[in-house]
Amino acid sequence: MPDTPQTIDLLTRRAPTAPATADDTERTVEATFSTGAAVRRRDFEGEYVERLEVSERAIDLSAIVGAPVLDNHNRWAVEAILGSVQSVRIVGGEARAVLKFSRRDAVTPIWRDIVDGIIRNVSVGYTVETWEDSSNQANGVRQRTATRWTPREISLTGVPADAGATVRTKEDTPMTDTAAAPAPGTEQARPQPPTAADQTRETEIRAIAAVAGLDADFADGLIGRNASVDDARQAALEELARRAGPEVRTHAPPRIIAGASHDDPRVRAEWMGEALYATMTPGHTPSEPARQYVGMGFREIAGEVLRLNNISVTGLSPSSLIERAMATDDYPHALGDTVHRFVRAGYEPAPSGLLMVAAERTAPDFRAKKFVVIGNAGTLDPKPEGAEVRYGSLDEAHEQLQVTTFAKGLVLTREAQINDDRGALQDMAPKLGRAARETEADRAVTVLTSNSGAGPTLSDTKALFHADHGNLAGTGAAISETTLSAARLAMRKQTGLDGKRIDVAPRYVLASPDQETTAQKQLTAIQANAVNDVNPFSVLSLLVEPRLTDANRWYLVGTAVDGLVVVRLEGRPGPQVESMIDFDTKSLKFTVLNDFAVGWIEFRAWYSNPGA
Repeated sequence: MPDTPQTIDLLTRRAPTAPATADDTERTVEATFSTGAAVRRRDFEGEYVERLEVSERAIDLSAIVGAPVLDNHNRWAVEAILGSVQSVRIVGGEARAVLKFSRRDAVTPIWRDIVDGIIRNVSVGYTVETWEDSSNQANGVRQRTATRWTPREISLTGVPADAGATVRTKEDTPMTDTAAAPAPGTEQARPQPPTAADQTRETEIRAIAAVAGLDADFADGLIGRNASVDDARQAALEELARRAGPEVRTHAPPRIIAGASHDDPRVRAEWMGEALYATMTPGHTPSEPARQYVGMGFREIAGEVLRLNNISVTGLSPSSLIERAMATDDYPHALGDTVHRFVRAGYEPAPSGLLMVAAERTAPDFRAKKFVVIGNAGTLDPKPEGAEVRYGSLDEAHEQLQVTTFAKGLVLTREAQINDDRGALQDMAPKLGRAARETEADRAVTVLTSNSGAGPTLSDTKALFHADHGNLAGTGAAISETTLSAARLAMRKQTGLDGKRIDVAPRYVLASPDQETTAQKQLTAIQANAVNDVNPFSVLSLLVEPRLTDANRWYLVGTAVDGLVVVRLEGRPGPQVESMIDFDTKSLKFTVLNDFAVGWIEFRAWYSNPGA
């Protein structure tokens, strides 16, 4: 029998912070993200007091190391990722984490505010695997203690819930406010001037209530309890399920399934997204689980998402179906999956001639990455019996490339969803995929042709194509047996940093469309009747780059040494799609993000002839 998937409720709790175990050089700071303080919550049985057991036995720390540090639990935008969790520990009943912040320009003001003590609150997002229920003997209030829980992310936020959870000031001394600590469960009542984050949170909570058809009192209650936007979205779903009646809702609130399960709404949302793509793309064969949803449009998907979240759809109009489904995470996720598939379909076709010779590398973040070029190690030395091994060092040089984000958005209006108008997805999404590929090719050509065709300046302060690099023709001439022979000889004579020759094998001729016919004639194999009739360059392949506008310049490209590279952000191979709800217009917005850099890290496998 397969194991039954374990179910866990997704929760968050906030806590005040203060600067200063801050390391300004490394951009790290240690935060106490939980002391287990009591927090009031509500479920279908009414109010209860929640406590977190803080011990090595109770906290599963496997998911938090490397997890993101977010801006107010915003999981949908890459810009909201402020850093990552570097390490965790449990000391004296406190759960502590070292947070490392990004060096992106947009994050720098936030880091400065942390160091200056202006941003002082953190919030931990966590899931609970095991509860222990009891009642307070004095007042009868229900209590739930999380005896096994898993922190998933840590966020900067405006209002605390756990008054003891702080960014630490010095080793083993938590910083606390000078004001008296609030009573358990009443932390949110501390008078503080509203921050910009508070105002944004309030606006989003009211928008969630409006989209779900809930009144202002419901929103006021959430705001008064300092609920997060995630908490408000879950509360709205619970309230819709409660109003639907006991016959269509379960006793527990909507839950996340831990482990693979066909009952997980998020997994089913992905199947729906694939099915919608298959419906609009006849050539695509859907996976077996997605087949059951093929033929569904926006309204049918919205209804199915609501049913999976235990919300009755009986009597709901098409507009109500769409609007209530947008209050869930699953509906945007389903359509986001469809958009992602269309984007990838537009992106996948063969790249430009230039990018076909590019090597793929990755970078962990947006900081400039150093690519090391190792020189020759020479040859191995003879080692007589009993003699010691002779040790040497490798010469090296380096180039630097920095990943940049390129983006464009797509809007699916409320009206288009209600009308089941899929044109925006079917027409625009593939174009965004092609635009991502075009952007990469354009950037590569721009770098190659910079400096009036000499290419980018490398770390030795010389252009990519330079006489000192031995990869530039002294006199420009058209592609011919003579010029190809000279280019091949120059590449074969390339040396490493130690001055010894390296094995660079000529492989491609790269040319503009103006030279395609001439190049084809020079590279075409012929049936030779005599030795002198053999074409020695038929082993070379022709690559035509339509974006090259110089009608004369051509290139010889070799293998065995990476020259041109495309650097991508780790875990993001090619364009990615993120979705969000615009509560003002009740539209869905999809952002296509492509994080990459393109450039040269070596000159030895490239040769340029200015042509004539």
